[in-house]
Parts: sequence; C-alpha cells; structure tokens
Amino acid sequence: QVPWRNIVEVKLFESMLVEEAQRLTNEKQYDEAYRFLEHVMNYYPQHPGLQEAVNEFLLNNAVEAFRQKKYIEVFSMLEELHQNSPKFRTETVLRGFDQAANALLKHHMDEGNIVAAQMLLTRLESSYSDKQVTAIANWRGQLSSMAAVKRDAAKKALTDQNMREAYKLVQEMLHIYPNVPGGPELAQQVANTYPLVYVGVTQPAADYEPNQIENWASRRAGRLVSRMLLEFRQPGAEGGEYAFPLGTITLSEDRQQLMLRVNSKINGVTAPLTGFEVSRRLIDLATIGNSDYTPSWASLVSGVQVSNVFDVYADFRRPHVLPQAMLLTRFSDQVSSPESMDGSGSYFLGGKAENEQQFLLKPNDPFARPGQPKEIVERYFASAEEAKQALMRGDIDVLDQLYPADAAKLRSRSDLEVRQYAMPQVHVLVPVSDHPYLENRNFRRALVYAINREGILKQELLNQEEVPGCQVISGPFPAGRNEVDPLGYAYDSTIRPLPYNPRLAFALALTSQFEIKTLAEKKGEKIGDMIEGIPMPEDPDMTDEERKLMEEEAAKAKPVPPAKALVIGHPATELARVACQAIQQQLTSVKIRCSLKELPLGLTHDPENKCDLLYVTAAVWEPIVDARRLLGPDGLAKSNNPYINLQLRKLESARSWKDVRDALHDLHSRVAGEMTVLPLWQTVDHYAYRKSVRGIGDRPVSLYQDVEQWSISPQVKTN
Repeated sequence: QVPWRNIVEVKLFESMLVEEAQRLTNEKQYDEAYRFLEHVMNYYPQHPGLQEAVNEFLLNNAVEAFRQKKYIEVFSMLEELHQNSPKFRTETVLRGFDQAANALLKHHMDEGNIVAAQMLLTRLESSYSDKQVTAIANWRGQLSSMAAVKRDAAKKALTDQNMREAYKLVQEMLHIYPNVPGGPELAQQVANTYPLVYVGVTQPAADYEPNQIENWASRRAGRLVSRMLLEFRQPGAEGGEYAFPLGTITLSEDRQQLMLRVNSKINGVTAPLTGFEVSRRLIDLATIGNSDYTPSWASLVSGVQVSNVFDVYADFRRPHVLPQAMLLTRFSDQVSSPESMDGSGSYFLGGKAENEQQFLLKPNDPFARPGQPKEIVERYFASAEEAKQALMRGDIDVLDQLYPADAAKLRSRSDLEVRQYAMPQVHVLVPVSDHPYLENRNFRRALVYAINREGILKQELLNQEEVPGCQVISGPFPAGRNEVDPLGYAYDSTIRPLPYNPRLAFALALTSQFEIKTLAEKKGEKIGDMIEGIPMPEDPDMTDEERKLMEEEAAKAKPVPPAKALVIGHPATELARVACQAIQQQLTSVKIRCSLKELPLGLTHDPENKCDLLYVTAAVWEPIVDARRLLGPDGLAKSNNPYINLQLRKLESARSWKDVRDALHDLHSRVAGEMTVLPLWQTVDHYAYRKSVRGIGDRPVSLYQDVEQWSISPQVKTN
C-alpha cells in the first residue's frame, strides 16, 4: 500500500494512450497515432479529451496529406472533422476543406473525368453553401461556361440540319453540365426533331438474319431491316406466344386450321402484303425446291386458301400444338439487300464508319410510330468493360448485352435501367468436322468430363456472382428455373450434368484412342495418337521372343504421325474467348491436344472449314422446331445419327403437349447419351439503357423487338 501523501499524480491507462497519440501526431507519425486513438475509441469512447485529440489528429493529418497532394484523403478527413465537430476551428477547417475541394475538382478536370467532377460538385452543393465552400460557385461557373460552348455549337448544327453533330454536341453538353441555361430545352428540341439512339454492341452484325439460331448479332440487327411473317414475342404457358405483324392470327380449337387475317392498313398506311401474297408464302414453305422449303410444314399442311382478299386459311392433315412456330420466315422469298429500302423492316443500312453502323428509318414505313428513332447507330466495342464505361459516360444510350457479372453492378446507377431478356441462351460445343476421334462416343464423353463447366461458369463468366438461371446443363435445351417452369418444357431435369472428373476423362480418352486405332487397323488404315506422350500398353502375357519380333516390325514400319489436334472455333467475343481459353487449358491438362481459332468478327461459322468443334451460343426459343435446326442433318450439328433423326420425326408428329414433352425428353436423353453436341451451360442475358430511352420493354426476346415503340426524352438532373 502507498500512502496518499506519497501519490503525486493519478494517470489512467486511457489517458496515457491519448497522450501518446498526441505526441505521435505532433511528430507526424499518423499511422501509429491512429492505432492508439482507435483503441481508446473502441474501449473508452466517453474519455474526456478524446474528441479533441481526434480532431487535432484529423486536422494535422489533413494538412500533411495536402502537402503530399493526396486530395481525396484531405477531403475525406476534413469532411469527417466538420460533420463530427462543426464548432471545432470552423473557419480553419472550412478554409482547408474549400482548398481540398478546389484541388480535387481541378484534378478530376485535368484528368478529363468530368463525371467524377460533377458527382463531387453535386455532393458539395447538397451539403454546403456557396459562402462556406467557394469552390462550388467557381466550378459551377466553369462547367456552365464549358457546357455553354457545346450548347451554342449544337444550336448551330441544328440550324444547319447537321443532326448527328447536334446530337453529339447536346450529349457532350449534358455530360459537362446539364443545367446550363437553355440546355434542357435544346436537348428536348434535338430529340424531338431527330430522335437518334447510339447502341453499344460487343458483337457487330456481319449479316442480317432475324431468325438465325446461333448468331446473336445477326438476330439483333436483322430485326431492323427485315420483319418476319410471324414473330416470337415471349414464352407462354405452352410454348411461345407469336405475333403476326400484318394482322391477327388464330388457331382453331381442334388445332387443324390456322387463320391469318391481314389488315388492309397499318398505322394508316397500306399494308405491304395482301392475303394472296401471304398464302403464296405459306405455299412456298411447303414446296420442294424453294429456298425456304420447310419439311415439317410441308408434311403438316394439306391446303391453303384465301377468302375476302385478306383472310388466309391453312388446313392441316393432323392436329399440331404450335404450327405458328414454323412460320418464322421472311415476308417474301426475294431477299432484299439490307441497304435497300425495299426490305420488310422499318430500317435500312446507312453509312458505315470505323466501328459504327448506321440504320436509317424508311420514309412512310407502315410499322413506324411517332417519336420512333429516325436513326440508330450501332457502335462496336471489343471488350465488355469498354462498352460498360461508354454507357456510364453517356457516350451510348443502350448496351445490348452485358457481361453476366456486370448486371448487378449497373443496377445501382440511378440514371440507368438494367433488364433481363426473356429467354436464356444455351452454350454448347458442336462437332463440325469428320475428325476420327470426334466420331467416337467415348471420346466425346471424355471431352465433357475434362471440362470443369461449373468452375468456368461461376468463376470466369459470372465472377462469383449468383445470377438466377445461369447453370450447367445436361442437354441442348433451356432449363427452367424449376421442374414446373414452362420455359423448360423440353429439358429433362432428371438427367444430371456429367461431373467434372479429369481422371475419368483421361481414362476414357485413352480407351477411345485404343478403340479408334484398332478399328482403323482393321480397315488397313493408320491413325496417330491424340493423347499426348502416352505409350500404348504392352500385353503382360507377351513372351520375350514376341516382344523382340514386335520391336523389329516397329523399327521397319514408318512412324505414324500424331492425329490432328482438335481445333476449337469460337466467335470473336470476350465471353466466348474467356470460356474457350479455359476449355483449352483443361483439355490440355488431360493430354488432349487442341488449339483455338477465333472466327472473323460477326461470324459464328468458320468460312475456312478448319475447325473441328464450334463454340455455339444458341437461342433455342422453341424446341419444337429448334431441335431440328440444332440437331438435324441440315442443322448446326449435321447429325446423321438414326436414333436422333427418329426422335426428331417423333417430335414433329406429336399431336398433344404431352407427346411433345415426351418426345423432347427422349431426345434430350438420346443427345446426353450420344453427346451429339457437348452441353456446357446456359446463361441469362441482360441489357442496359439510359433512362432517356423509353419503350424498350421489360423482357424482350431481342433488343429491337419493340423498336417501333422507342422514343427519346433527355433526362436532365435539376439542382
């Protein structure tokens, strides 16, 4: 015990910590000082003098950071200081805060990051007055002056009828300072005079086929220049829902007659076709030798007749659950050039510049609506990140396809809308050559076992994000979200995807190699090894004399070169490139030799026919008809498997939805067993657009599905 008379001073532990923090602050050892202050704040938050010490720490630290031009740190520290202790050296803190804000705004402007400068200025305006922070008025004036230059140039371009330049200048004006005097009114005037939309794409169109199953870009852009006789609108309770752009369509209750009623006028303009021309189109589809001959339609239809010029009746030999699905074809068998205004679409191709394709609205188009864009410009971006940044900057108005992991990130933006397409896409590897190894079923199964499909999908493509509907699949059809989801009516959920098993893949590949070489030798042919560096196993019962004789024969024989390495072709898109690079790495790890070939931009087939496998992203919207387009002899897989073709015929003769599902499930089972195509995964795709674009729709099947409903209304933030 110590007598009180001998105690000079009582100093608490927390007080000692605060004093040490103050000493370290004075010595500019801010990281060490913070450790002491943090401990006191966590365990002794009510300690007298703590807040004063923290305030001095923040102020001194901010002064030092300002000397080092760490303006973001200065801004954050002084803002925290002023918010927590508004009466602490108010004049000094606000003066320093003003200098930091001014320096940070200048830094953003020098870097050309106007968006960051705008966001900071908006934040300052919402929390501080011009008297407190003079940087607000200064930079508001500078941005307004810069925007005024763009505004005046846009007015001149509008007067000169240079509409694209006027649009460009208005976008730059809004980007710099949307509240410049007269700016919002000018933006609306330009939008009303010449509605123009910039669409960012990561897949440019090389051709324009709105019904192409494996080419996203062709389907997208094809809708602008070509309308279909019937169009898939959305998935329904039993198959898809279809629209007849020229009028209405009705299927009889007994499902043995289809009536198409053509409107004489569309939007007050004479319809491009009459009932007679529609009937000829239906007959074309059933006529052998016609370029659009459809065997399934020909076997179904028994006659076509016209009544009252505009009513067309197609009679069937038997009931069919969804005959509309067979009529996704052009208005005419005469294919118009996309540059021509004679096409059935609302747009025709305009000028083409580097990475840009212009689509112009046809005058007096019967499908056009007031306010519809007079011009759509598709701008190509090589990477999804570049496209995303362009959308956020306002360089483009719409982004047609997001990288799966980006959708969640963009949803937080108040100026953007992110929506999901109605139908998923199925990703498969399709054998497209006569490579002897690909003709072996066990080898095809080995390829699937060797690919870590779950890992590639979740880690490489989804970036660990959970995206409902994105999943590994066991067959060539889209899977529903659950067993009762009508979207997955063709998918048999009882067939589980093959697991990732590289050891089994290696064993199967070796077994198939032995089978292939043995069969070739029986035919007097020689086929080299596909599996890298693996000697053929010896017979354990072979005698020394037999082994010596075999070695002598082998020495005399000409060495057989290795089998041709597999060539995997993929579209020139970032997603396909990433997926195929991972696939190549995993196949190589089990000694299967392969290489990659990137297809020409916009193409999904190899014009040089050098690929053995194609990475295909298929829009299997209606499996009743798309099964043949994917798996049939004339489809992507060009399958001549008699069992597959038998199942396709069974599907096409189905009379009820139960028969359809049974046939498709049998087909799924057969494809999963034979590996006619190698199933990978399905993805649910998203698009994003600025809120200035209206009428795109909530869940279209393709971007331009409702392009006639689009309109432009510039969104201008007001302070």
